[in-house]
Amino acid sequence: MPDSLIKISLIVATYAPGNAINRLIDSLDRQTLPAAEFEVIFIDDGSPDDTLARLHTIASTRPNVTVLAIDNSGWPSRPRNIGLRQARGEYVMYVDHDDSIYPDGLARAWAYAAETGADILSPKESKTNDVWWGTSSLTAGNIPDVLREERVHRLLPMVPHKLYRRTLLLERGIDFPEGARVLWEDWYVNVEAYRHANRVAVLADTPVYLWHGSDMNSSHTFDPARADFWDRLEQLLEFIESTLDEGPYRQDRRVLMEHNVRTRVIDRCARLLMNDALDDPEAKERALARSNQLLERFCTDEVFAALPKKHQGLAILLRARRPDLVAGFHRADIALTASTRVTGVSQSDGILRLDTQTRWHAKDAAKPGFALDSGRLLRVVAPEVRAALPPELLDHSEDLGRMRVDVAARARKEFVTWQLPHHAEPARFDAETAALVASGHALLDIDTARLDRPLQDTVWDLRTRTEWCGMERKGALGYAGPARPWLAAGRPAVAYANTTGGMSLDLAGTLRTFATDAKPHGAAGAVAAFSVPLVNATASGPADVPAELAAIPADVDAAAGVEEIETLAKIGDLRARVVADGQDVRLVGGTDLVPGQYVLYARRNGKFARTRARLLVADDGLATFH
Repeated sequence: MPDSLIKISLIVATYAPGNAINRLIDSLDRQTLPAAEFEVIFIDDGSPDDTLARLHTIASTRPNVTVLAIDNSGWPSRPRNIGLRQARGEYVMYVDHDDSIYPDGLARAWAYAAETGADILSPKESKTNDVWWGTSSLTAGNIPDVLREERVHRLLPMVPHKLYRRTLLLERGIDFPEGARVLWEDWYVNVEAYRHANRVAVLADTPVYLWHGSDMNSSHTFDPARADFWDRLEQLLEFIESTLDEGPYRQDRRVLMEHNVRTRVIDRCARLLMNDALDDPEAKERALARSNQLLERFCTDEVFAALPKKHQGLAILLRARRPDLVAGFHRADIALTASTRVTGVSQSDGILRLDTQTRWHAKDAAKPGFALDSGRLLRVVAPEVRAALPPELLDHSEDLGRMRVDVAARARKEFVTWQLPHHAEPARFDAETAALVASGHALLDIDTARLDRPLQDTVWDLRTRTEWCGMERKGALGYAGPARPWLAAGRPAVAYANTTGGMSLDLAGTLRTFATDAKPHGAAGAVAAFSVPLVNATASGPADVPAELAAIPADVDAAAGVEEIETLAKIGDLRARVVADGQDVRLVGGTDLVPGQYVLYARRNGKFARTRARLLVADDGLATFH
């Protein structure tokens, strides 16, 4: 394959991936970027099983695949570094052996990198077990150069699943640090590449990479009870301090220091100290001592000021070497919960408006987390914790306007998340329930929700994330109302309450049927050419869409076999369509059914399913739906 044709080199370090590697291969085979324009370099790190033989089999039918083997190094760093020197593409991307890439991922990533001239392109990445993974970095949409506009926080999370200009890495000698258990090795490549890049772009409009979260990921071994966790963390902080040391990079250094101090020094230590199941006093004492050392060295006044109130309080207690108070303050945090639910639904011009209410409150109503004192809103914590902290850290009277509530649509099968526009009013304190309450509304426009492009025809779950003063809670967008079918620019959509009490959206007729959720009701004229109002549907304009419905005699057993139902459905095919003319939405069709009572069946997931809708055909051939 000529080097000039290779746009992207995918570098994959492998170590005993088992069958999980099949999903990576399947995803690469489905790429819309021609195989002649990207190469895949597998470097097996001494797998003890048949991985190497399987890789050679894979390569035997794929000219763009190369397989290398090395002695076991114990970490992905060395295989990746070797792969870089074998690569020929203009860009390289480091891929984990058990992940996958979305079909348009490579083509779109390459196109935007070429359009912007980026040395680094950070793409939209999803994670199977984290709805909100990476979304905070994408809220500004596509960014042609973060160095000019947004800076380093748009590169988070610091994973290696980005496009890097190969010559940048080689000319600057940017490698992953080698050795066993080099925690956060990805940070070293990302920070140094960022420091030397001329242009860094963010691609938000197309999902590129899917991280399949599992207990097998090496990140699960990052245990703060181990001494090497703190050794490696200190080395990482030293690297950030020395690499981002000049001009505008000093602000980037503060951002990354705050991130690591908050999430790794403070949070990880606090959770360890609170873990009563860990019977290892030595590990807890070491974590307390090492976190204290790192705070003294890296949590400067500037970094401390950037921390949320929760983490400022924990930092003060860690510095006081009071593990009991650290655990107590952290327990007060997790004793609080937050949830957001839909309080009203309306539709206008094809856009669904969801009125929302968010509540922060104690899990145990008998132990409130907030209280009013002389008109001030205070956190309720143990007296000894209160005595050890400055009063202003527990006074949230001025923080009611700082609550952030995000709402997003998450594709259930594809694991892609798109944030929806959501406006929240400043929170208020409800003294009767000792809860913080914030009202707001989200807008769901299925034609623009994917960064001004339509949502795909699949099932979407609506999810929420609430952040306030360093606390974060995630969950479903609660909904207990009826199904809400509507036609948006001719596309049938049904918002409904799912089995777990959240709101979901079916755009594919997979789990819900528009025509029956829309409630055909009333006299429909002759069954040979019926027309019945859909009393529960709205439309934003003219529409004419097929509705695969069949009428099956009501006395047929609901548990009848698939073949029997399919046969009866052919006989009872209603040849139905959903037709909208302005706000008038109707189900029209025609059939030659004999008089009797019928149940409507709808095709879902390739087979007919029974619905609650009924059809009565009178002796004179007139039809009534109910």
